[in-house]
Amino acid sequence: MILLCFVFLQVSRTNSFAFSRNSRVLRLKDLSRIEVHLQRFVVLEAKESAIEDEEILLINQEEKEETKSDLNMEKDLVIVVFLVYFLQGALSLARLATNYYLKDDLQVSAAEVAALQGLFVAPWTVKPIFGFLSDTIPLWGYRRKSYLAISGVVGCLSFVAMSMWSSSQTIFVFTNIVSAAAVAFADVVADSVVVERSRNDDTAAFLQSVSWGSRYVGSIGASLLSGAALRNFGAKGCWLATAPLPLLVAVAAFAIREEPLSSVETKKTENASSLRAEAQGQLSKLWSALTSDQVLRPAVFIFLWQATPTCASAFFYFSTGATADGGLGFDPEFVGRASALGNVAGFLGIASYNAFFSKTRLSTIIGTTSALSAIVGCLPLVLIYHWNRDYLGLPDKFFAIGDGVVQSALGEVGFIPVLVLASKVCPPGIEGSLFAALMSIFNLGGIVSQELGALLTSFFGVTSNDFTNLAPLITLCSLSSLLPILVLDWVKRAEIVGTGDDDDSAVKAVAHNLSTENDHNDIIPKQESLAPSINGTSTRRRNKVE
Repeated sequence: MILLCFVFLQVSRTNSFAFSRNSRVLRLKDLSRIEVHLQRFVVLEAKESAIEDEEILLINQEEKEETKSDLNMEKDLVIVVFLVYFLQGALSLARLATNYYLKDDLQVSAAEVAALQGLFVAPWTVKPIFGFLSDTIPLWGYRRKSYLAISGVVGCLSFVAMSMWSSSQTIFVFTNIVSAAAVAFADVVADSVVVERSRNDDTAAFLQSVSWGSRYVGSIGASLLSGAALRNFGAKGCWLATAPLPLLVAVAAFAIREEPLSSVETKKTENASSLRAEAQGQLSKLWSALTSDQVLRPAVFIFLWQATPTCASAFFYFSTGATADGGLGFDPEFVGRASALGNVAGFLGIASYNAFFSKTRLSTIIGTTSALSAIVGCLPLVLIYHWNRDYLGLPDKFFAIGDGVVQSALGEVGFIPVLVLASKVCPPGIEGSLFAALMSIFNLGGIVSQELGALLTSFFGVTSNDFTNLAPLITLCSLSSLLPILVLDWVKRAEIVGTGDDDDSAVKAVAHNLSTENDHNDIIPKQESLAPSINGTSTRRRNKVE
């Protein structure tokens, strides 16, 4: 029995050892299999990761090539935009020469100069018509480059004619109007091309920055050079020096990448009945919008805000008049430098609005700036009565520069809310056409402002050598800026109707566009207001008369 138990134990140990050895062998085999599977999985993951990396690399390369292609596509547009808006700024050279030529050579009175300046900017009131022609009536198979080239050539010839035959006042006035029409038409075409080619926000912001920057570069540079150029070359030399600038726009027009219209499309667009139907439909929509309460009252306010009289021409005569006649005797070089500083101050005014006032109610800003403009507009009285010398000990030039800087900055802060108001009241579907119509109404108000100023200047008897009644003229014109406040409730009602996210977006959009590039090029491209400055312009309202 004992022997049997011993044998059983030995057999059990032997079997247990064999089983454990077999188990270890099996575990080793399983581990090797698992290791093989893991290695295969790692290899597959590495291959998939490499494929994904290659795909990402290809996508990045495609995006870079597409971006590079877009940049190459937009180079022609950038050149055109830069030249068109640089031209608008560089016209400061011709404007200063025009003011001095009217005053010194043609011996035109201050009242007549104010009236003529209103005529000079009349083409800016019909920009929607220019846009309609460019959109619907192609020339030689093109809608844009053909009109841009013609505008450049006409602008060049008008300045050449101005420099050669300006001794006749009739020819001089006509050539000024033609040159303004050429610049306005080029502006319309450039705006149209920018809208067509701005496929995304980045492209639009970049093009706006180019246009805004080029205009300021042209304006500041021309203002700095205008005085010396006028002294060395005379008014005719300044006009002749300006003539090549529109011609550059004409040459650049041929670089625009525009597909020519087919003969079928050309015939369709030239069909009189289709044009008539399209024009009637668009005019019907515009008329319905303009006559609605939501748009009509803000439109009237915009007109009244701009239409109050200006005495800029009268003060220009006083600033540049001989000291023996009671004037300040400022020379052209100083006037040009003061204008350049005013442009810089205007830019800072736009930046400050964008930074500090973009969320403030429109009615609050418009009412506040109108009240401040009435006060600032009276500051020239200090120069008229020489209080700056007697009580402050400040030279006339120093005080005049400070006055101009304050007016320019305040002018831009008060001007942007008017643009925002115009953009807010435009209903969907006809935003572009209605905004252009509102800006034409705005520009028409600028012409009315000039003509009213001319009548008041004549009534008060302010001439090139008689400034006896200049003080009451300035006071009356400055206080007239308070008149639109009487209908400020119309702006408040428009704010109530437009309250919401869209309202805030409109404010931010206009402020951003003006701080990176003024998107609202339907407006006459220089400032004009009730408050006069020494270069013959006023600086509370935007109006392209210098």
